[in-house]
Amino acid sequence: MDTYLKSTKVKSYKSLGTQKTYDLEVVSDDHNFYADSLIGSNSHSAGYSALSFLSVYLKFNHTSEFFTEALRMTSAKPDSIEEIAQIQKELPYFNIKLLPPDLIKSDIDFKQEGRDIRFGLGAIKGISDQTINKLKSFIDSEKTNKFQVFQAAKSAGLSIGVLSVLIQAGMLSSLGSNLPKMVYEAQVWNLLTDREKSYFTIRGEELNYDLFAALKNYQTLIHDGKPLIKESRFGTIHKKADNYRKIFNQNSKHPDLSSYYYMRKLTGFSYGKPLVEIFKNSSKNGLDTILTAKSLFSDEKASIVGFVTEVEKKKSKAGNEYCRITLEDDTGGTDLLLFEPHFSRLQGLDRLPKKENMVVVDVQKWNDALTVRDLSIHDEKIFMKLSDLKEEKPSKIQ
Repeated sequence: MDTYLKSTKVKSYKSLGTQKTYDLEVVSDDHNFYADSLIGSNSHSAGYSALSFLSVYLKFNHTSEFFTEALRMTSAKPDSIEEIAQIQKELPYFNIKLLPPDLIKSDIDFKQEGRDIRFGLGAIKGISDQTINKLKSFIDSEKTNKFQVFQAAKSAGLSIGVLSVLIQAGMLSSLGSNLPKMVYEAQVWNLLTDREKSYFTIRGEELNYDLFAALKNYQTLIHDGKPLIKESRFGTIHKKADNYRKIFNQNSKHPDLSSYYYMRKLTGFSYGKPLVEIFKNSSKNGLDTILTAKSLFSDEKASIVGFVTEVEKKKSKAGNEYCRITLEDDTGGTDLLLFEPHFSRLQGLDRLPKKENMVVVDVQKWNDALTVRDLSIHDEKIFMKLSDLKEEKPSKIQ
């Protein structure tokens, strides 16, 4: 108490003189109500109820507008990506799609596109207000192919880090589906001289816009009767691209999973291949979505795949240890219960999952719960930036 009084001690005050004040009391037996040890105001409850009814009306009668505004409001939330993810999972029930961020079609904020909603550039994780201003000129500049986009980004003053984030978020998916490769191409493009970039931009079509194939045959590239890239210059490019290449080599082992991981981290959802398709060979019985697994009848079994968002070890009233695992996929999330003897077996094998692990789980419906029968962790490492590489032990990089 003494500490509290000391920390809130009044240091100074100023007299404002004598002023009239009003002490209002509502004399009404039904203005306030008492429930669950709380006193509440009926006027507040009435206002809250009216707002709830209005929200429900708008949600079902002006659905696209309602969800567009809901997505715009996520920018004020502490974890906007998580909020977007939760809203996106509800959209299919209303036959609405959250369209991916697009270099040409997207605005800075979310917007309606017919009945669907287009993702806003400003909602991509890692894109600052300063970057958004640069993006405006980036979006307005002419671009018809991948090389021109790389050059337009440079002209707009975007760093290679920002351009990499935009590619990882899927903004250039119309120019190629292999996002790890496109990120690496952009990073190597950033190492080229203006002369080299000009050559590739002019001859992009005949080179099939494949920078790596062109550089692999650098000895055949002739500009004004001279070699475009000498052996020593190629060695310099190769050396400067060393860390980028390590990231590409790792991520290209699992390109579809890498793309899924990128988009989920940066936008809150993935619009590429669903997890059940990416991991379709990971279970002999095939894979179901979490939404399907939640609709199982008692004792029915299924195999599901998803990202672990929470793991909590607990004890039952009888003193038995068990584990609650929260799992999410493209269709939603659910809690899984891991009981004995599976709990001790997986713990003894060091196979209890951690947050952000990707897991394939054999489950069985028990009453209203999904229980874990077996679980495998897929710990393929995905890198998004150079700092991820520095945090990883060198022995793990192939």
